[in-house]
Amino acid sequence: MALHCATTCAIAVLAAGLGSAITHPHGHTPDGARWLLCGSVAGYFGVGILAAVVAGASWRRILLWALPCLLLTLLLAVSAVHFGAVWLLWGLVAAVVWQIVCASDVPGRVSGGRGA
Repeated sequence: MALHCATTCAIAVLAAGLGSAITHPHGHTPDGARWLLCGSVAGYFGVGILAAVVAGASWRRILLWALPCLLLTLLLAVSAVHFGAVWLLWGLVAAVVWQIVCASDVPGRVSGGRGA
């Protein structure tokens, strides 16, 4: 239940960051919005790592999907002062897509949608 609460908080902070970033779509991303966005996504991935460790996932699989996501998120947090909010958001989308792609080949996962 605590992991669910932390995930929900990360998503709420992401929504606050999106609201702040949308006011500056073409200019430089404000520092507060940039750190809210990147911090919330990094927190989300951190909760995912903790959940994977508790569930007994292999370290290799955890590092395969989590390390690139965390590194990209932290890199964006530091370097996003040089480009606008739209590019920052696309970078965060890339991190989430990487996680989805890596999680799509998890063994034992039911494929085919509902009821399969």
